[in-house]
Amino acid sequence: MMDEVKKNQLSREVLKKTKTGLWTIEIKENSHPKMSGDEVMENYLGVKGKKYSPEELYDIWFKSIDKAYHEKIQKAINKMKKGKLVEFEYISHTSKKDLKNIRVSGTLDKSYTSGVRIEGIYQNITDFVQLRKKVEVSKEELVKAKNSITTYTGIMHALCRDYESVYYVNIDTFKYKEYIASENFSGFKIQHEGDDFFDDTIENIPKVVYVTDRAKLIEFMNKETILPDLKKRKTLSIRYRVILNKKPVFFQMNVVPALEKDSNHYIFAIQNITSQVDKEKEYTDKLRAASEMANTDGLTGVKNRLAFEKAEEIMNSEISGGVMNPFSICVFDVNNLKKMNDKFGHEAGDQLLCEASRMICSFFSHSPVYRIGGDEFAVILIGADYFDRKSILTALRKKSNINNKKTDAVVIASGLADYDYNKDMLLQDTFSRADKDMYLNKKKLKETAK
Repeated sequence: MMDEVKKNQLSREVLKKTKTGLWTIEIKENSHPKMSGDEVMENYLGVKGKKYSPEELYDIWFKSIDKAYHEKIQKAINKMKKGKLVEFEYISHTSKKDLKNIRVSGTLDKSYTSGVRIEGIYQNITDFVQLRKKVEVSKEELVKAKNSITTYTGIMHALCRDYESVYYVNIDTFKYKEYIASENFSGFKIQHEGDDFFDDTIENIPKVVYVTDRAKLIEFMNKETILPDLKKRKTLSIRYRVILNKKPVFFQMNVVPALEKDSNHYIFAIQNITSQVDKEKEYTDKLRAASEMANTDGLTGVKNRLAFEKAEEIMNSEISGGVMNPFSICVFDVNNLKKMNDKFGHEAGDQLLCEASRMICSFFSHSPVYRIGGDEFAVILIGADYFDRKSILTALRKKSNINNKKTDAVVIASGLADYDYNKDMLLQDTFSRADKDMYLNKKKLKETAK
């Protein structure tokens, strides 16, 4: 199930650098669930280099999950089976000493038809969770420091060295004091202490925050919005951008209780996360590029059969829903590929396929072109190509007829069919008529060949 991912070197490098693993789970009625994962996930589970069946790997994964999360995991799997995108965290322990915080996200693989298959990513976020806990002040440290502002400030600096600003807020009186002050914000004339943290922050937002992020941050800091969650001792966070040197810079505000038994105080810690956001964007861009590669034919550069099947799935859904716009399908078969391979070798055959692909793309320049088999191509005609389909096909067949009189030139048999909303229940119905038309054209080309 993960063979294609493992063969894709780019995907492997991207996932390794971001410490992100890929997984799939297959679920069939009356069968034991099967699981596969890439080497990153196998490292997390401690099974790298060992041979386990997909059923055994599933059991190893599930047994590694802390029992307190079993019900949560099952609910998440049920949601994914229904096609929902689900993200959640849990604690994993491959041994008593090896506890990990794991973040998982996944959804249903709708292209899989032999049962139910869900797939997604698997990430060890233990370091992030530990960093998040750094802003929690222990009871012992507060007792030692409560009579010494200097000592307390030192503790705050030690615990919050990764933060630009740290505020200590009484959520009953709203009084606050800043213990870590950022030089980045010095030009904004922001108060370092005061009688109402929430009102003062809302007043400062227009001075500091990027215009499109102001509304969400104002809503977040509104007393009616935030105080109910703070009374419940929840940990909160929000991302937003600040204008520094005329450029938007990403920040994150983390809100955590100051002490376990002190219900009056919270720490509001502001962190510059620009480098983290840049890495996330780089990862997303590379993963998107890897996904594009997975849907591209490696030889010709056009879309591959997997991409065609995905398009077919979408269009079948629109057909069944009665919202399908008019379209046509053109099917192509490259003549003489076997003869070319036998006579000059497979490199010559590959060159013939590339030339055929370029020829098809040059005629159908506004529609997606797919290589659906060894010497078979298909085009789903939309837009301008759909309206000009007959003249375009006539021109392509004229070119093939001319080449048919030459030696070793590209000859492409072609067939066209229009979607009939009164008869066609699936895209395959239209495809079948185009395929029949193509074989008629192929027969004619052979009869008139040199």
